[in-house]
Amino acid sequence: MRILQLNSVYEYGSTGRIVSNIHNSCLKNEIESYVIFSRDGAIGKEKKEFSNFKNVFKIYNKFEEKEHIIKGLIFDKHGLYSNKNTEEIIKKIKEINPNIIHLHNIHGFYLNYHTFFDFLKKYNRKVIWTMHDCWAFTGFCSHFEYNNCDKWKKGCINCEFRNVYPYRVFSNSKNNFYLKKSVFDLDKLTIITPSIWLKETLKESFFKEKEIKVINNSIDTNIFKPIIDKDFKIKNNLINKKIILGVSSLFTKQKGLKEYIKLSKIIDDKFVIVLIGLDKSQISKLPKNIMGIERTNCVDDLVKWYSNSDVFLNLTLEDTYPTVNLEARACGLPVVTYKTGGSSETSNYVVEKFDLEKVKTVIENTEFEKEIFVSDKDMCEEYLKLYGEIYE
Repeated sequence: MRILQLNSVYEYGSTGRIVSNIHNSCLKNEIESYVIFSRDGAIGKEKKEFSNFKNVFKIYNKFEEKEHIIKGLIFDKHGLYSNKNTEEIIKKIKEINPNIIHLHNIHGFYLNYHTFFDFLKKYNRKVIWTMHDCWAFTGFCSHFEYNNCDKWKKGCINCEFRNVYPYRVFSNSKNNFYLKKSVFDLDKLTIITPSIWLKETLKESFFKEKEIKVINNSIDTNIFKPIIDKDFKIKNNLINKKIILGVSSLFTKQKGLKEYIKLSKIIDDKFVIVLIGLDKSQISKLPKNIMGIERTNCVDDLVKWYSNSDVFLNLTLEDTYPTVNLEARACGLPVVTYKTGGSSETSNYVVEKFDLEKVKTVIENTEFEKEIFVSDKDMCEEYLKLYGEIYE
């Protein structure tokens, strides 16, 4: 059995780590596994140096990426450029000759999805598609909760939104919607979602007739586990403070940055909010009772923050199934979250969006107990089982 995964990144962000975990699990179980990816990190952000991993191939065209970003921004045709890069990816797939092609994020300025899916239909291999967001069934955005939009149910006609990923000047949402509906109609397709919420959402989309299964994301509990440091608060100048921790790879408005700032104005002064994942500009504008930390690639540092804080607070306003919740709970940190997407599926306490008074009440009046959360399903085992079922 030969498996090929395709994603925009590898070992970067939640999807990159998921792909890496599945790949390594396959290799450990003597399954022939390959990965194709394109970017080392986030667009416009500092990129980590790529190392040579077994059977992992980076296919990247810097010129085409820039062209894709610019033309996609102007004409709202994200995913319809990068022709040469797409040809190289297809060439590599033919060379590997996999039995199963496992897609993750095919958006991200590296692939022409029209060309690629035309190839998949002719190549006639079984395809698994793990959808980590909503981009595949909308005419524009990767998430729609923040804007409280349901036009994706009817065709994304007259979409007025602009300033959300993948961003645009002019709107082509209606054409995008119907093109995706046609292009993504594969016969041998199994769709995987990490959350029940996304599965139920897909049932209202043009994918509703496809086979849809839930495999929850998981994290490496050999890495994310309690590391208690009695002097941690002293070292970080937080003596006699209770730490409310928030973590995100990027703290955008959709991730609730303004909500944390609003909360900082009403919580008791014995609390301090610590946000990891901010940029320097955001940090410079924070109120005094919020400590801002830039995104860290040092997992040990992150684990220490999880392990030695008092509560993890996720005020995301749109999310599929945030792995930060899993990481926090694996380190013994209880999680409070807004009722957003699949975030509530991995949390101890769920509060309606924008109800900061309730958040304040929960945090100030709850005696949180440290308990280790381990998912009932191990993600990699579930995927390996699925591979075997589909291969047969």
